[in-house]
Amino acid sequence: MNNKKPAPLDSASLAVPLMFRQGPSLIALGYLLLGVLWIVFSDAFVEATDLGYRVQTWKGLGYVAATAVLLYGAMQMLYRMMQQSQERLFRAQRIAGLGDWGLDRSNRALSGSPELYQLLGVAPAKLQSWDQFRALFRQQDQGRLDALLEPEGQSNVQSMLECQLAGEGHQRWFQLRVESGCSQQVAGTLLDITRQRGLMDAVLEREARFAEMARHIPEVFWIYEPEQQCITYVSPAFEKIWQYTPEELALDPALWMASVHPDDREQVRQRTAQNLTDARPCSGEYRIHRADGQWRWVHDRTYPICDEQGVLLRIVGVTQDVTEEHYHQQALYQAAHYDGLTGLPNRVLFHERLEHQCLETSHEHRSALFFIDLDRFKTINDSMGHSAGDELLRQVAQRLQEVLLGRGFIARLGGDEFAVLLSRQSDFEQHEKVARDLICALSRPYLIQQQTSYVTVSMGIALYPADGSDPETLLKNADMAMYSAKAEGRNTYTYFHHERASASTDRMHLEMDIHRAVERGEFELYYQAQFTVDDRSLVGAECLLRWHHPQRGMISPVEFIPLLEETGLIQRVGLWVIEEACRQLQAWCQWGLRDFILAVNVSARQLNDEQLPAHIAHLLEVYQVPGNMLELELTESSLMQEPAHALRLFTELRAMGVRIAIDDFGTGYSSLNYLKQFAPDLLKIDKSFVDGIAGDDKDRAILFAIINLAHTLDICVIAEGVELEEQMTSLSHGKCDWVQGFLMARPQPAGVFVPWLQQQRLLTGVN
Repeated sequence: MNNKKPAPLDSASLAVPLMFRQGPSLIALGYLLLGVLWIVFSDAFVEATDLGYRVQTWKGLGYVAATAVLLYGAMQMLYRMMQQSQERLFRAQRIAGLGDWGLDRSNRALSGSPELYQLLGVAPAKLQSWDQFRALFRQQDQGRLDALLEPEGQSNVQSMLECQLAGEGHQRWFQLRVESGCSQQVAGTLLDITRQRGLMDAVLEREARFAEMARHIPEVFWIYEPEQQCITYVSPAFEKIWQYTPEELALDPALWMASVHPDDREQVRQRTAQNLTDARPCSGEYRIHRADGQWRWVHDRTYPICDEQGVLLRIVGVTQDVTEEHYHQQALYQAAHYDGLTGLPNRVLFHERLEHQCLETSHEHRSALFFIDLDRFKTINDSMGHSAGDELLRQVAQRLQEVLLGRGFIARLGGDEFAVLLSRQSDFEQHEKVARDLICALSRPYLIQQQTSYVTVSMGIALYPADGSDPETLLKNADMAMYSAKAEGRNTYTYFHHERASASTDRMHLEMDIHRAVERGEFELYYQAQFTVDDRSLVGAECLLRWHHPQRGMISPVEFIPLLEETGLIQRVGLWVIEEACRQLQAWCQWGLRDFILAVNVSARQLNDEQLPAHIAHLLEVYQVPGNMLELELTESSLMQEPAHALRLFTELRAMGVRIAIDDFGTGYSSLNYLKQFAPDLLKIDKSFVDGIAGDDKDRAILFAIINLAHTLDICVIAEGVELEEQMTSLSHGKCDWVQGFLMARPQPAGVFVPWLQQQRLLTGVN
């Protein structure tokens, strides 16, 4: 091989089209042909004379001149065309960033267009061979470049290669296209693809990131093509949720819809149709059947993609497994709208149902609302424990459902309150029979903790729309009617009457006021003295609770004591009474009072408090009061609720020296066995027995028998409600020990009672 480096080919010649490069040959050939024809044929018209010879000479000169002019014109035209073509080619290469080059395999000489050298940033003098050209690129690309020159046995073989310039800091990429064949000449182009390569790398990087994200995100991304009417892409999370692979979905596009629960398929189809027609985003939840047999809840969010004219191109969507969230929301809804103990709808859901009933129905459509409250529920709850109360509520709920059998909407409003809404016309027409059936069913005995318990119910009935056209009014009026049923003796139902509304409203206001009365200290103790019968000497007094209302003045205990019981405030107020009695005894003892007994009433709720003895012991210690100066009065009925507990309480109280009195004896059980078992210090004979002893021999005989019985058991007897001297005389004859009543002394506040004690010379050190 000749190692001499030939002069590089003219870059301009490489840029001229092939027909332009063959133009001179064609002109020369044409010129030769025309000259021969002229010489051969033109002499036929000239005679062989001296003039003829001169003519031939001028003819030849004329031909040369004419052909020279023609040749000049043709060459000028070809040159201009070649120049224009060359300029267009260079301009196109410059715009396209494309350079071309040629290579002679025999001597590996390389020539190129100006754009080639500009793209590579090399002067033409430094790029005259293939070895210099390949040295510009990375080491790993040089072998691939050499391979482009290998195919010589085929004609017009085209190859393409992408390579990168060598050297640090070079990020430029080029695309080489090569055409080679059997000849020694190889032609090629060089294109700067750095920007395209950067864009492609960015696209590949985004695709890689998307693929990585899709692999780790638990939601399924998918694409639906309207033209193909199927999902053409799903992310890998599809397999995790559906337990089918994306390839299985690709083979069977109907797999998605086939996995949807039959009850949900229609709404999924409707949502897809809405996307196709309205091209608006939408969402929804439905169930799918997985390959492993499980049913799962999924949530779809779909987003239509449209072109600038609003034509739908495709639908993209995100599907999320929301099974846990769905059941969690169900649990939250259940907790917010249903009672956890009975499983019945609660007050919130009942109010929503009642509100819907009032809004959606006309006033011609009538409904009945039952407000049900259990009687004596607090007694069972306090005496048998909260677990027994819960079991009772569950049994009540079950009986309500058994009686109604789907005829109404049942709810537990809270505590021991239930409600029933009869909204259908057929049910409304039978609402009174339903009320009687409920009263009968709920009054049957209950088996709770292996014990038979009896509970009755009071029911108030309000009718829509006569008794209220909105939920609040209707429910309030049914509640008022229920309180009327309680006032009428319980275990019955009553309808709401407008004339009773004002009384119920007063009671409701009084209930609110009694809560504030505890905070404001509106309660006060009055003291009614107790005397011996024989010499009418003072032996003690009973504490009586009074309420001074800021607006209504003095309120009767008959009104507010039941309210204290129902609201549960009786324990708090009862402890305050005991503490106030101890504080008062401390002051009186400091003023010289001796041999005096102060009696305090204790309610059934207080008696059930296991901490009552501890509270009393603490108060006696704090106020330094002898236990025998404090007497607790308990009713027979409260003792009979939990006899064993009452007996334990008696034992603890007697250990402190506290006296025990049974109040209202004769009005309750009057069990001689319990009287012997409890052995109280004092029996208080109810006023109902005292009233008739002056004129009724039978009342007098009963009273004397009670006194004799008590004395036999070594129990002291006090008669309360003594108002007449004749009653006092009869009690004296019957050997009664003590008396209490208006005849001897009326209840008095401390500010009046203390001066009265001074008059009796029982107090000496009052300031």
